[in-house]
Amino acid sequence: MTISIRKVGRPRKTDDLISHEDELVCKRLDVILDVLDLTQQEAAEKLGIKQNNVSRIVLAKNAPSLSLLRKILTAFNVNPNWLILGEGEMFKNVSVGQGRLIDKNELNLLSNQLSKITDRLNLLTKKDEPEFTSEKQLN
Repeated sequence: MTISIRKVGRPRKTDDLISHEDELVCKRLDVILDVLDLTQQEAAEKLGIKQNNVSRIVLAKNAPSLSLLRKILTAFNVNPNWLILGEGEMFKNVSVGQGRLIDKNELNLLSNQLSKITDRLNLLTKKDEPEFTSEKQLN
């Protein structure tokens, strides 16, 4: 069995090394998780895999399979050219009202903001609603 030295100086079996292209895909997955503010556990749940598999891919210890690449493209709305080749925009565009295009980042940001506003409104509405204990108070 041949042993080679990785850039970090740790000995590793040659069979365990992934190609440079696969390593770049792994790094791009890490960027996706960072941009979408997802933990490895959350990403694993969305992709239907275990967290340690996501970790091994992000650390470029394992290359993602073709089926996992498809899941990443679908689950995170990623542009396949960007994920595989590093070309183009990271996310596919999403159309919203009147033909305006936004990317997945903006959509997630808007969704999070809307969720926070909705939660706050629900909290305020509950505070302002009187408690009714009898039918007379309703009239």
